[in-house]
Amino acid sequence: MSLPIKKESSLSLNEISESVKVLTNLTEQYFVGKDADLLQILLKELSFNNTNEFFETFFLLINEKIDFNSLSNTYIEQLDLIAIAKEIGEAVEYNGSVNLNESDIVKFENTLKSFSHSALHNVAFPLMVLENPNVAISAKNLLKRTLNSIENAEDIDLSEVYDELDIENLPTEFSMELFSRLGANIQSLKAPEIIENTHSEIVSIGIAEPKIIYCELSIEQTIFLTHCLKEEYMALKNWKTLYHLLKSNGKKYDNVIVNSKKIGLILSVLSELHENKTITDERYLHTNKGNGLWPFFQEYLIDSRTDQPFSTLLRKINRKTYEEDAKKIVTQIFDASKQNDIIKRAKEIIQKEKL
Repeated sequence: MSLPIKKESSLSLNEISESVKVLTNLTEQYFVGKDADLLQILLKELSFNNTNEFFETFFLLINEKIDFNSLSNTYIEQLDLIAIAKEIGEAVEYNGSVNLNESDIVKFENTLKSFSHSALHNVAFPLMVLENPNVAISAKNLLKRTLNSIENAEDIDLSEVYDELDIENLPTEFSMELFSRLGANIQSLKAPEIIENTHSEIVSIGIAEPKIIYCELSIEQTIFLTHCLKEEYMALKNWKTLYHLLKSNGKKYDNVIVNSKKIGLILSVLSELHENKTITDERYLHTNKGNGLWPFFQEYLIDSRTDQPFSTLLRKINRKTYEEDAKKIVTQIFDASKQNDIIKRAKEIIQKEKL
């Protein structure tokens, strides 16, 4: 069961049906009494008999406008939500004869805001986080850019809407609290059953332990580093993808497109991070599988020329040409006297590029 955020395939009729049930149930929680009556009137004005029919039509139209087979971070960030909304609006017949009093409208609008907040924070984004945290991040960025575009195009102030929907705090990382919040709004979701097991038992039933990369740099250091590799050394197509790869720590990973001529620099930087240790003797870059550093990155570093993983094993690629630059970059990251500057610069990057 999921909302229409799925990488593997387009939405099936069953998935659309499940999504409709989720939002219909949520609607019934918020729209009660006069608000429920008013909602029914408005649905009739839009030529729908009930909320079930409305959401079903909405998801079918969305399914036509968005290619869910191609859903990726890049694809999401390039979507034009305003254009899609206009097309959907044109496809819906509006009678335009409803006449409502002001007090009812104000109360209804407040209920609509509460419903929208819950749909985003307690259903849509938690489901995206469960599916792929990187997709949730891209969707959040897209939503922020869309509101900004509407403000600029229509010359209106949407800051109140932004605050009421609490866009800045939309969840993009998994937590049990988030899962509990999700389950509270979708009755069919149950909390995961926790089964204690030993490592030997896991191996005996053939379940492979997932490969996890850990980066002990701070968030600011990682932003500074990856942005530097993109902007100053032109080694990456998108610095954010490497940032999310390094800081996912066990969540789903995304591919990183690397300038084919600069793969040596990227590998040298990763190697330098691996060689350096924290005050607690932990390597700044390590996996949960001993020497599995290069096999891990072999899966996610993509050659810009071919859009495929590098054909040569990463550990065999010559990195000597870039060792000096790599040491310079990493030394700067660890320089105690530069930490305030790094934090300041990272905040500027976040504010400007809306990470």
